[in-house]
Amino acid sequence: GDFKFRKVILPVETQIFPTLAAVSIDLTGDGQDELILAGNIYETEVETPRLDGFSGLVLKSEANEGFKVLRAIDTGLLLDGNIKDLEVVRTKNANLLLANSNNSSPIIYELKTL
Repeated sequence: GDFKFRKVILPVETQIFPTLAAVSIDLTGDGQDELILAGNIYETEVETPRLDGFSGLVLKSEANEGFKVLRAIDTGLLLDGNIKDLEVVRTKNANLLLANSNNSSPIIYELKTL
């Protein structure tokens, strides 16, 4: 982009949990990538409560308007837990989202077009 950036204000819902992982993929077929965010921090200091608000958020790109939050019920995506990493794996039959958390097996979601 010729190192030209613009500031985009994210929806307030992005402040509910710490974002530790993010991936982008076009889920709506409109040519604009949506952002999938996840996080949480369970291993905090004794005097600090763990950061475990709802995790998993899909932000729909609204071109020049910024991002709109898509509800979990609309996307079928509920990334609950101590999520540390996300990865999109494209196969010939589907796009898969792998969500990794500490001391747990990976969670695998098939990403559907919204």
